[in-house]
Amino acid sequence: MLENLTPHPTGLTQPWATVIAACIALAAALVAWKSVKSTIKAAADEGKLARQSDKDIARENREAEDRRSLEAERARLLADALDHGQRMFVRAAGVRGQKQTGHSDTDTTLQYNESSTQALVARDMMVVRGLNESADAYLDFVKAVQRYAGNNPQWDVGEVQALRDKVLAAFRRAAASPNLGVDSSVSSPAE
Repeated sequence: MLENLTPHPTGLTQPWATVIAACIALAAALVAWKSVKSTIKAAADEGKLARQSDKDIARENREAEDRRSLEAERARLLADALDHGQRMFVRAAGVRGQKQTGHSDTDTTLQYNESSTQALVARDMMVVRGLNESADAYLDFVKAVQRYAGNNPQWDVGEVQALRDKVLAAFRRAAASPNLGVDSSVSSPAE
C-alpha cells in the first residue's frame, strides 16, 4: 500500500511535513512565550517605577508639610517673643517705678519676673529652632530691659529703643527669608 502513495508535488512526505509544521509551531510558541515574558517584565518594571514615584511624591509632600509646619512654628515663636518682650518692658517700667518711689508691690515684681522668664524661654526656643540672629538681638534687648528694671543709672532709653529696633529688624529678616531666617550652619529637624 505504501508503494501506491504518490509523493506530494513538493517532494515531502506527510511525516516530514508534520515535523516541519511542528517545528514552525514550536518556533511560534517560543516567540509568543518570549513576547509574554517581556510584557510581564515591562509591566513589573513599570509598576516598580510607579511605586517609587509614588514614594518620592509622598516623601516630598511630607517634607513640604514639615517645612510649612516648621515655618509656622517659627513665625508663631517670633510673634510670641515680641509679645513677651513687650509685656516684660511694660512690667519692668512698673518695677523701676517702685524702686524709684520706694513703694513695693509683690504682684508687679512677680509679673515682671514671669515676663522676664517667658522672654528668656522664647529666646532659647529661637536658638533651638535655628533663629540665631533673632535670638542674639532679642537677648540684647532682654538684658537692656533687665538693666532698666534694675534702676541702673547707666541705662539709656535710647539704647532700649535701638535694641528694640534691632530685634524687629532681625525678626523681619527672619520672617521674610524663605527658610525663616535659619542659619545655613544649623540643620532643621526635617533633614
